[in-house]
Amino acid sequence: MGPSSGRERWASYQTCPSQRWQPAPPRGLKINTDASVRPGAGFYTTGVVIRDKCGFLVAMQELKVIGQLSAEDAEAMAVLDGLILARDRGYQIAVTECDPLRVDVGFLFSWGRTLI
Repeated sequence: MGPSSGRERWASYQTCPSQRWQPAPPRGLKINTDASVRPGAGFYTTGVVIRDKCGFLVAMQELKVIGQLSAEDAEAMAVLDGLILARDRGYQIAVTECDPLRVDVGFLFSWGRTLI
């Protein structure tokens, strides 16, 4: 049997229950965040997507930030960026989702008290 097509590989990713995206609850919106760090580059990037209960895009943001952070701290800053974006637009957030293995909650709360 030959190599599988890209479409077949994509379908296998979509059906994986542990990777499946869950929508926001009926009241409120959901923030999904991510960050990218390239060691030695002198910057990191954060990304935020806010969706409603149907999965429709409500807002998104990508920020390139000068400075160097660990991957864990950059992930925490992405969550903070998402919360600030939601606050500034007056959105009611029900769920925030990120890579939980990478977020240092203490770091997030120390910066959050200052910025939010």
